[in-house]
Amino acid sequence: MRPRDIVLMLLVNTFWAFNFIASKYGVEHFPPIFFTALRFALLFVLLLPFLKPVPRDQWKAVLGIALTMGILHFSLMFTGLGLAADISSVAIASQLHVPFATLLAVLVLGERIRWRRILGIAAAFLGVMVIGFDPVVFSHIDALALVTASAVAMAMNSVIAATVRNVNAFTLQAWMALIATPGLTLVSLVTETGHWHAIAAAGWWEWGAVVYSCVGASVIGHGIVYTLLTRYPVSVTAPYLLLTPVLAVGFGVILWGDHLSWKLLFGGLLTLGGVAIITIRAPKFTAAAAKAGELT
Repeated sequence: MRPRDIVLMLLVNTFWAFNFIASKYGVEHFPPIFFTALRFALLFVLLLPFLKPVPRDQWKAVLGIALTMGILHFSLMFTGLGLAADISSVAIASQLHVPFATLLAVLVLGERIRWRRILGIAAAFLGVMVIGFDPVVFSHIDALALVTASAVAMAMNSVIAATVRNVNAFTLQAWMALIATPGLTLVSLVTETGHWHAIAAAGWWEWGAVVYSCVGASVIGHGIVYTLLTRYPVSVTAPYLLLTPVLAVGFGVILWGDHLSWKLLFGGLLTLGGVAIITIRAPKFTAAAAKAGELT
């Protein structure tokens, strides 16, 4: 990869890692699912020029992505992030979408995996189990469960996204935003309260969190990744993206006051090591996940 493109990859990782901070700040003020709806509403407005017709045979996949990624993944992720006491454990646990996607590939698509990827899957799950025994995380085990569930939704999205053909990445995101926004709004109105109070009390920082989560993570971050995926194979770009949770942990410690216990460190190394093995050995589903869009 050329030096200029390496710098771009580092920029993407920084944008995505800081998104954990911005989103945590946002869900501390707005109801989490409502925050997600606001994010997608703004994304739809920004990507409206890309809202173009989708081939008829691709509609089922587009709807599946809007449900698994737009509604399930983000609502579960932001709700878990809102409940969590720290950011570091969320950033690490969110990477479970990679082993979950690999398992779904075996179960749904009949893919065969060899011992290295099996070892990577085991390491990733063991690492999150170790993290779960950290006192800070254990006292908010519901948050870890929701983030894990969001990783399952992301994995389902990855398998679906691998079937998409002849749909521009930004067009896909525009349709996802159009479909997810009313769905998330409805779910939020039924399950959450305090919407108008949150809107009335929101200042520049709170609205800035919404804007950053949309523009910084999705529009700019994914825009750069989509561009680089046209220049390099995923086997080259995917390993660089493993820097995101590492930077997110650093931001969590420096900016949010996270405490790095030995359980979090050891569990994080196990999880990220396992994800690294799977990513390098199975770039296909990493490509699908990047194509469909992620939190980070």
